[in-house]
Amino acid sequence: MRTILFGALFTLAATGASAQEIMAFDDHFVAQKTRAQVVAELSNAQAVGVWNTRGEITWIPPVQRDSALDRADVRAEGVQAARMHSAFSLYDRRYQN
Repeated sequence: MRTILFGALFTLAATGASAQEIMAFDDHFVAQKTRAQVVAELSNAQAVGVWNTRGEITWIPPVQRDSALDRADVRAEGVQAARMHSAFSLYDRRYQN
């Protein structure tokens, strides 16, 4: 009983030692652009189609690139990657019961 009481007293004494002093936060903000410049950039982005105003997240459409590989080459690469992933791992046939 005495051990629990002393443990509680030391815990309460230690919590006061972890307090920190209050520091003033300096949040002074200086704008780099005028309001007219920001509005002009927004209208340019909307005209180009980069800015999506339907939601909170700006979505940029992906760039379509032509691939030099045909469908069979891509499938062969996928099969090769799957074999390399399973080799020397817990999913390898050697480690299965």
